[in-house]
Amino acid sequence: MMRRHCLCTFALLSLMSWFALAARVAAEATPTATTLAVTSDGARVSFVASGSVVALTATVKANGKAVTLGQVNFCKASATYCTDINRLGTTQLTSVGTAVLRLVPGIGKHSYKAVFAGTPNGIARILPPSMITF
Repeated sequence: MMRRHCLCTFALLSLMSWFALAARVAAEATPTATTLAVTSDGARVSFVASGSVVALTATVKANGKAVTLGQVNFCKASATYCTDINRLGTTQLTSVGTAVLRLVPGIGKHSYKAVFAGTPNGIARILPPSMITF
């Protein structure tokens, strides 16, 4: 009987420790701000010729400083979730806090958004995604 009691007590303490850690991580989460720019041949653009390569460049900051760990998802601006068919791609943030996705958009008007996916340990409170139409 004593062994069973010790095992239950250990399980309860482990569970309480896990919840305490989760609460601390959530409290330490910092809001991020993501901006998005569209360029072609190094210049900002609002339209491009058919077949042109454009670069979607997302910049992620927290408390005014560049975020250098984590990933950014690029997707259609109309998508509720940046997953599956709506996601254009995912890129890693660089040491200067930017993530770049190069693509050749189809003919027509397009709206894209960049969504900071968080850091490897999952810490991030994400503000609304940055969107751009061209």
